[in-house]
Amino acid sequence: MVFRPRHARWFTPLFFASALVGASSYARIERSGRPPNSLRPPAERRPVRVLYAHERVRQCKRVTIDRRHRCIAELEPADTSATVTFELVTTPSTVAGDTGSPLVVQFPSRLGPQDASVELALGQWLVDWRGRGCANLTILPTTSAVVSLEATTGRCEFRGGQCRHNPDAVSQQMTISDERR
Repeated sequence: MVFRPRHARWFTPLFFASALVGASSYARIERSGRPPNSLRPPAERRPVRVLYAHERVRQCKRVTIDRRHRCIAELEPADTSATVTFELVTTPSTVAGDTGSPLVVQFPSRLGPQDASVELALGQWLVDWRGRGCANLTILPTTSAVVSLEATTGRCEFRGGQCRHNPDAVSQQMTISDERR
């Protein structure tokens, strides 16, 4: 279209209207902080279940199985307060939307097993059970991970024909599995 002065009556208002529409859409992008067609999509996340159980040996009983004497522990629930930290090992620049700061799961002090769920971005994670052990966890698009923490305070020992209770022994185990397998 060739611009001619006779079109000037409607061209000027049309120009200003299009400029205002463009400015208002730009303001929307600024308010949201990210344009709708961003080249860095938000990080994909997968749920991870964290289970924790702590039992205490209440007493030990001597039993005979297949003519052999053994000790069997009677267990009772114990305090399950614990802290689990998930730290992203993959550099944050490779995982969009992740700051790289550790994610902490805190189980409150109470009796009986506890269950929590967190969402982790895809990548390699380090799982730290507050000084009790570390493990690696890889989150993939198909992962449905479960982190199981089990602790037992006390142990039954068979010595000299006697079944003895050792209340100071502590056994802890962290298991990472995939629910889909």
